[in-house]
Amino acid sequence: MSLKINKSTLLLLLLCLFIGMSVVATNIGSSLRYIKYTIPIFFSLFLLINYKKIKVYRVPIKNLQLFLVLIIINFIYSLFTFNLSIRFIEESVLILIPILAVIVSTSIIKTPIHNILDYLFVVYGIVFFVGNSQFFFNPNIVNEFIDALRTSTMPTESWMAFPFGLFSLHYILQRRKLRAFIALLFFVLAFKRISILAACLALLIFWFFYKYRKKTFNPNRAFVWFIVLNSALLIIIYNFIQGNFDAAIKDITGLSPNHFTQGRLRIYTDSVNHFDDNLLFGNSLGSTNLFLKENFPNIHFLHSDILKIILELGIVSYLIWLITFFKINLVSAKAVPILIFMNILFLSDNVFIYFDTLFIFYLMIVLYHNNNLDERRESI
Repeated sequence: MSLKINKSTLLLLLLCLFIGMSVVATNIGSSLRYIKYTIPIFFSLFLLINYKKIKVYRVPIKNLQLFLVLIIINFIYSLFTFNLSIRFIEESVLILIPILAVIVSTSIIKTPIHNILDYLFVVYGIVFFVGNSQFFFNPNIVNEFIDALRTSTMPTESWMAFPFGLFSLHYILQRRKLRAFIALLFFVLAFKRISILAACLALLIFWFFYKYRKKTFNPNRAFVWFIVLNSALLIIIYNFIQGNFDAAIKDITGLSPNHFTQGRLRIYTDSVNHFDDNLLFGNSLGSTNLFLKENFPNIHFLHSDILKIILELGIVSYLIWLITFFKINLVSAKAVPILIFMNILFLSDNVFIYFDTLFIFYLMIVLYHNNNLDERRESI
């Protein structure tokens, strides 16, 4: 008997192999983790062979155009201010590669997008389960989890919380109960508290507006809300860094703001003070990374992509990104909780250069955009 595998399935399995090897290598600290960055190059070879039959989705192309414009603007400004470094190239590549990987892989893998996500979920799930098998078979698993809630530490804590958060939201929205349960289990055990809070808030807002109040999805209205809330967050962040909330935080929590933020407030304050001369047009992509390396041992990232964009690309480019990014990706009601989740991560972490998180995010946006188009055709 012979086993026949069509080309799309073979390419999908190759994609899963690349991702799986990278995830395992990331968890064990191997340099093989960089293999994921070769996905656009490797799969582009197949595009050259079948260039007449490819189908390129518009949403990732628009995201690519947005970031290319921001990078080019910053590149020109950095040249004029003599503030260009090798890190600029590295950061640019890290931002663009997830988008390019989605564009290329979805162009040659003819399998439906939801199947691609299913395969990738299995890959991440197997890696997480095998890597933490000792914990899963521990008879004291419940007690350890309860202790983790008290101590805020968990032996299974992992960066994989970010992709599992996206998978959890996705399967809940799709009403696929078994996969949603497994994704949620892994998501909680990966134990990134800010991501858990982000997912809960995203689902609560989605349920309130589109289930409880049964609002019809209006992309323009949702867009305005995202802009207003992000503008408010920006004002809050500025006042927080300037110390205007110090007394209130101390009175309410009994903790200093720096302790409350695990030492990040001092990093934020020093970074803003260092770069405040060029906040309008930025200080070159990657400049905060170089500053932190020189001034804070073992700290390379701000843990706030929004603050990073403002300091490196400038307020002007931040406003361009804010308006255009949400305008592009608000493709359906189901995209709203996904974007809320990502928005909170952008505020509190450096997921902008996390390939796995962004790759899955862009895949989901393509899926929801396609589904929305299909629903419109059916209603005509």
